[in-house]
Amino acid sequence: MKFLNKNLFIFSAIIVLALFLRFYNYTSFPIGGETADESAWTYLGSSLIQEGQPTSWSYFRPYLDNYIFQQRGDEAPFVRPALDHPPLFALIPGFAHTLKNNWQSTPSIKLIRFPMILIGTLNVVLIFILSSKYFKKKKWVYLTSLIYATVPSFVFASRLVVAENLLVTWTLLALILLRPDKWRFKYVALLLVGVLAVLTKVSGLIIPISIFVYGMSIKDKKISMAGLWGLIGGLILFSLWGAYFNWGLFLDVFLGQSNRPIGWATLHNRFFLHPGVIEKIFFDGWILLGLVASVISLYKNKKTFLALNIFVIFNLLFILATSGENTYHGWYDYMLYPLFVVAIVDNIKRIFKKYNYLMFGIFWLVTLPLFRVAGVHGHWYHEVPSLVMRGVMGLGFVPYGLKLIGFKIKDKQLKILMWSLLFLLILVNIYVIIVFDFTRYWEMDAGFRNQWCADLI
Repeated sequence: MKFLNKNLFIFSAIIVLALFLRFYNYTSFPIGGETADESAWTYLGSSLIQEGQPTSWSYFRPYLDNYIFQQRGDEAPFVRPALDHPPLFALIPGFAHTLKNNWQSTPSIKLIRFPMILIGTLNVVLIFILSSKYFKKKKWVYLTSLIYATVPSFVFASRLVVAENLLVTWTLLALILLRPDKWRFKYVALLLVGVLAVLTKVSGLIIPISIFVYGMSIKDKKISMAGLWGLIGGLILFSLWGAYFNWGLFLDVFLGQSNRPIGWATLHNRFFLHPGVIEKIFFDGWILLGLVASVISLYKNKKTFLALNIFVIFNLLFILATSGENTYHGWYDYMLYPLFVVAIVDNIKRIFKKYNYLMFGIFWLVTLPLFRVAGVHGHWYHEVPSLVMRGVMGLGFVPYGLKLIGFKIKDKQLKILMWSLLFLLILVNIYVIIVFDFTRYWEMDAGFRNQWCADLI
């Protein structure tokens, strides 16, 4: 009973922390207006609720000849019916907006983001459940949940009113359901998750496709059929939605979207040249670490991580196949975030098990941008002496260095040192969220873009 109470206390503490960090100054950042997609989703859902007609702003060519509902001066016109997206996610911010406003009113960030806080916290609960199915020892489950609950990129992303935050929920549920168990409704639930994912956003088709491929990989016909019928069912329902309002316009919109320019440098630009959570440059090291960890995890041939690896690969393929090289919408990557965290902790677990202190140091190097963000937003970065800066750079290699010089220290003590450094990263995560300054955010984006341009010249 004491063990149960201890686990319940730690779990509750992580969830409360996740909720607090997502709620703290949630109306201030992401900055309102950095992306107009928040209002687009809100208008779509609230117009559907209040008038039964999907309406939102758009500059998309198929709408502009015959389907403009209302001109709005310098802003994009309202178009009706707006058929770019399925309706499921839009109903969430739409309902929040409808509580106090006519659908055409400018959405309140405070209202429409609040459901995102709840969804983001639910996703922390789900990653706790998922990681408990991947890791037998509770310490790795707690670490996975803590990282996902506190990383600035993940926290800021979870506040934004975009469908990808609900797709994260479906991704986690799908991966939980794909773990071995004897629940009799498992395949029905997988099929339903696939359908709901497609009805959330077209990019949600990644989820039933990944379920299908995973089922084929392990030769489980029931899983593959659940994925296939989830995909077919979702596409049929979405097509019926389009046919109900205007089939011809629906086809024009999606044929037009399928012709968007793409390129071979999309992934490199998104993850290395112009990383971001929304549209401006922002990076704290964790997403790059997750990408590195996921690549390393692909070498694991165990069946345990096959589903997660398939989800990672198909998310990357979808981004590459549908996004332009100069499309900087950070939310395209959100579905990868929980997958990256599991991969990170899987690799940290392996580092501890194999006493791979050198790899721990390399992982530390990848997270150094977190300290930069902390310094910049805490207004002390440029006051840090070079000696201290180099010391922080080498801090992650201290366990390796002590072992290398033959210092009389036990592996158990070196593990305690590594755990201390990991918790330092968690504390810095929290510090960044508390001191975050949106003016510094703008300056960081402008500084890096200008520096890159200067280098090119």
